[in-house]
Amino acid sequence: MNKLPQLPRAIMRKEDEPRDEKELWQPTWNCFCCHDFGIVQSHLAAMVIKEFNPNRDKLPRCQNRGCSAGERYDTNTLSGCIDYRFSPEICQKLDAAEREAWRETMRTQRQHLNAQINSLREQEQKLAQKMKMPGTCSRTAEDNREVAIRHSEILNADPNKLAAAAHKHLGDGYWEDSSS
Repeated sequence: MNKLPQLPRAIMRKEDEPRDEKELWQPTWNCFCCHDFGIVQSHLAAMVIKEFNPNRDKLPRCQNRGCSAGERYDTNTLSGCIDYRFSPEICQKLDAAEREAWRETMRTQRQHLNAQINSLREQEQKLAQKMKMPGTCSRTAEDNREVAIRHSEILNADPNKLAAAAHKHLGDGYWEDSSS
């Protein structure tokens, strides 16, 4: 058999890859009763029809006010498979229940993400504490201000003057030893 070429993976959802930020997915449909499909979602239909089985029972057509997605099923060919008993009021209540379920899902996901963020911040603070230079923990605000001023002076200083000050402070022996 001929050897087939090897292709790299083609990732469908980039956010599932490591190092990619995940977003909280938001539904884009207008009708939460049928998700703009025209047929009431199975889990919602089961709230109205006892022991509803989408594989055996007629599929309930969405008749929510403002939703016209179910019109595509109003044909002679499909009429034997569609359940028209759901009134606009029932669909409206199912829509409201599904919207509340999505709000709760989003609340839960936000809480989970916030907990992860807080955990990462705590880890970051612990790591920063471990990596702090010695003596920085005991500095006061005035000490930090003085350090910032000295740091700024050093950054803006003339290199020749800095070398002369270091030579004066450290002496001649330091410069000779450090070059060897």
